[in-house]
Amino acid sequence: MTAYVLDFLKWAGFVFLLGVIAFPISYRFLPKLRDKGYSVAKALGLLLWGFIYWLLVSLHLAPNEIGGALFALLIILGASIWFGTRLGWKEIWSWVKTHWRTLLVVDVLFLLAFAIWTLLRSTNPDILYTEKPMELAFVNSIMRSPTFPPNDPWLSGYAISYYYFGYLFIAMLCRVTAVVSEVGYNLSVGLWFSLTALGAYGLLYNLLGKKSADMESREESTRGRFSALFGPLFVLLVSNLEAFLEMLHSKGIFWTQTASGEWTSKFWAWLNIPELVNPPNLPLTWLPRGLNGWWWWRASRLWQDFDILKARGPLEVIHEFPAFTYFLADLHPHVLAMPFVLLILAVGLNLYRTFSEWKIKEFRILGWLKTPEFWLLAIIVGSLGFLNTWNFPIYVALISAVFALTCYEQLGWQWRRLWDLLRFAIVLGVAGALIYLPFYLSFSSQAGGFLPSMEFFTEGKYYWIHFLPLLFPIFVWLIWQMKVHWAEIKFWSGFLFSSAIVFGLWVISYLLGGLLGSTVSIGSALQQSNSTFWSGLGAKLLILGNAYLGVHGGASPGLIFWGSLRERILSPFIWITIFLILWFVWSLFHVLVAEKLPASQRKFVGSSIASDDFHNSKGFVLLLILLGGGLALFPEYFFLRDGFADRMNTIFKFYFETWVVWGLAAAFATISLLRSLRKGWLAVFSVLIVIILALSLLYPIFFAATETNKFKPTVMTLDGLNYLEQASPDDYAAIQFLKKIPSGTMVEAVGGSYSYSNGVDYERISTHAGLPTVLGWTGQELQWRGGFEEMGSRESDVKILYETSSWFQAESILKQYQIRYVYVGDVERFTYRVVMDKFSANLPVIFSNPIVTIYEVPASILGTP
Repeated sequence: MTAYVLDFLKWAGFVFLLGVIAFPISYRFLPKLRDKGYSVAKALGLLLWGFIYWLLVSLHLAPNEIGGALFALLIILGASIWFGTRLGWKEIWSWVKTHWRTLLVVDVLFLLAFAIWTLLRSTNPDILYTEKPMELAFVNSIMRSPTFPPNDPWLSGYAISYYYFGYLFIAMLCRVTAVVSEVGYNLSVGLWFSLTALGAYGLLYNLLGKKSADMESREESTRGRFSALFGPLFVLLVSNLEAFLEMLHSKGIFWTQTASGEWTSKFWAWLNIPELVNPPNLPLTWLPRGLNGWWWWRASRLWQDFDILKARGPLEVIHEFPAFTYFLADLHPHVLAMPFVLLILAVGLNLYRTFSEWKIKEFRILGWLKTPEFWLLAIIVGSLGFLNTWNFPIYVALISAVFALTCYEQLGWQWRRLWDLLRFAIVLGVAGALIYLPFYLSFSSQAGGFLPSMEFFTEGKYYWIHFLPLLFPIFVWLIWQMKVHWAEIKFWSGFLFSSAIVFGLWVISYLLGGLLGSTVSIGSALQQSNSTFWSGLGAKLLILGNAYLGVHGGASPGLIFWGSLRERILSPFIWITIFLILWFVWSLFHVLVAEKLPASQRKFVGSSIASDDFHNSKGFVLLLILLGGGLALFPEYFFLRDGFADRMNTIFKFYFETWVVWGLAAAFATISLLRSLRKGWLAVFSVLIVIILALSLLYPIFFAATETNKFKPTVMTLDGLNYLEQASPDDYAAIQFLKKIPSGTMVEAVGGSYSYSNGVDYERISTHAGLPTVLGWTGQELQWRGGFEEMGSRESDVKILYETSSWFQAESILKQYQIRYVYVGDVERFTYRVVMDKFSANLPVIFSNPIVTIYEVPASILGTP
C-alpha cells in the first residue's frame, strides 16, 4: 500500500502545482469573485494544460508523449508568468497574505476530499462491470496512440468517436507522474470528486457574503468559509430518498402478513418502485439489502416508462445523481465534466457581476471578440462539448442568459432581450465550437433529432422522492423572497411566462406528435403517385411515421394523443411543480430592476437581505433555479432520438445537470434562510431541513457500509487490475508483456457489451494493454457511431479467424484488418473452437504460458514495411 500512497501524493502534488500555476490567470480573469478563482484554479490549470497539449498533438506540432505534455505545461507557465507580471506580483502576494485562511481551507478541503474518496475507492478498486472497462480502454488507447484523434480501442482502423477530453486529462496525469493507468483510474475517481467539491465550495463561498472579501469582518469571513461547505454537501453527498425507502422496506414497514402467510401492502403497491413492490427478505432488518444485493442501484432507476399499449414493456429510466455516480465510480463523461461545469458557473458568476457594472447600452459583443476575456470564456465553454457534448448547449445558454439578465436589469423588459440572449449564444457557441474543430471533424453521433415525449412523463411522486432534498429549501427560499419583496413582484408577468413555457411546450409536443403520426397516411397516399419524386417522398414519410409509432408501441396516433392527455391530466404534480418554480422565479426577476432604483424609491418590506448575502448573487441564483427547472421540464415533452428509442438518456443527462445547479441553489437557499428567518419560522425550517438532510444522507452512509463490508474492507489497493491477477494470472502476465511491445492491432474474442467469461470480461486484453482490437463491445460501438456500418462483418470474421483450419482463409482476415498480434487464452477457447495449428505453423510465438499464447504476424504477411 506504501507505493499507492506515493502515487496519491504525486497526483495531489502535481494538481496542486497546476493550481498554483493557473492562479495568476484566474486572478486576472475572475476579479469579481471573493477568492479570485482560487477554488477553481486547479480545474482551470488542468483544462488549459489539456487544451494546449491536445491542440499541439492534433496539429502535429508536438508528439503524444511526455515531452509534448511538459512542453504544453511550459506554455501555461509562461502565460501565467506574463499575466502575473502585468498584474503585479506585489498585488497578488499582498492579496494572498490577507486571504491565506481562505486559501488554506480550499487546499485542506482538496486534500481531504481526494484522500477520503481515494481511500474509499481502494476498498473496491476493480475496473470491472458496468462501463469501467470502456473508460480505461480509452485512457490506455490515448496513451499509446501516435497522434490525435486517438485510436478506437475496440474498432481497429478507426479513431475514437466519442467525447474523450476527460480521458485525455487522466492519460496526461498518468504519464507525467509515472503512475500506471489501472492505479490512475482509481486516483481519478478521488481526484474528480475532490475537484468537484472544490468547485461547489468555491461557488457557494463566492455567492455568499459581501461583494468583496476585503469588505468583511474576520467573523464574517470565518462564517462564510464554514457556510460554503454546504456547497459540496448538497452537490456531492445529499441524495434522493430511495435509501430511506429501502430501509423501510427491509424492515417490513407498511407490509402486513395474512393468515396464510402472504405479504401485502397498499403503500408499496401504490409507490410501484421496481423490486420494492415485492415482499422484503427475511429476517427483517433496518439495513438495506435489496432483492438482488445491489440495493443501491435502484436509487438511479426509481421508475419506468410505459407506452399506451404497454407493448414495449417497461422502459428503463436513468436518473443518476452525483453521490450515486461517484460511488459507482464509472468515469463517464458526465462525471469528468463536473469540475469544469462548476468552473464555467464560477466564470458565469464573475460575468454577472462584471456586466452589472458595465453600461450594457454601450457594450458591443463583436467588439468583445478582440479581448482575451472572451477567448478564455470560449475555451472553457467550448471544452464542455469535448468533455460531455450534452453540456455544451446547456451552459452556452446559461452564460448567454447572464448577459440577457444584466440587459434586463439595466434596460428593463423588452422582446429585444430575447435577441440579446440569442446573439450572445450564437457568437459564443460558434467560437466555442471552432476552437475545438479538430474534435468535431472526427466525431460522429447516434443522435437523430428530437421526438415528442407523448405518454412518457415523470409522475410527481417519483420526482419528489428524487429531488425533495433540493426542492424543499429552494421552494421555501423562493416563497420567503416573495414575502420580503412583495411590493416589487410582478405576479401576473410570472404567471404568463410560466404558462407560456409549460403549456407552450405541451402544445408544441402534441402538434409535432400529431404531425409525425399523420405521416403514415400521407406517406401511403403519396406512394401511390406515378411521380418518382412524390413516391420517394411518400416512402420516406412512411418510414418516419412508422418509426415514431414504433417508439410508442405501435399505437394509433389518436390513441397516443388522447391516452397521453388523459394520463398527464390525472398525474399533474410534475408539471404543477415546475410551473410554480418558473412562476416564482420570473416574478422575482423584477426585483433585480427595482434594486437599481435609488433607496428612497424602493418598496421593499421586511428583511434587508438585499444588502447582505443576497446582494449581487440573487440574479445568478435565480438563473440557476430557472435553468434547473428548464432542464427538468424538457424531458417531459421531448427526448433525443438515439439507439434506445426512448427518453432514458435525455432524462439521465438533463436530470444530472439539474442536480448540480439545484444543489448549489439549495445550498445557497439553506444558508440564506438560516441567516434571515427569525424565531418560530427559523425553528420550523431548521427542524425540517435537518430531518430531510438526515434522510437524504442515509444513501451515502449505507452505500459506504456496503462498499467497505460494513467498514471492515477485505481488500485495500488502488490497482484496478488486481482482480484479474487473482482470477486469471496468466492473462495478467500477458497484459504486462503487451504493454511493453510496439503498438499494433490485436485480435481477441468478441463478446457483447458488459459480457464476461469465467469471471473476467471480454476485451480485457485490449482494455488494459492499450492496443486496438478488431472489435470490442458491439453495443458501445453502435451507440458511438449510430449504426453497424463500420463494424461490418468483423464479429463473424473474428470467429472464422479462430475456428478455421485454413491458413489461406485466416491469412486473408489477418491482412484485411492488419492484425499484428493474435491472442489465444481461456476466453477465446471458451468462446470459439480454436484451431491453433494454422497459427503455430505460420506465425512466431512471442509470448506463452500455460494458458496464453500470443502470435505475431510478420510484416511480410501484412504487406507493411
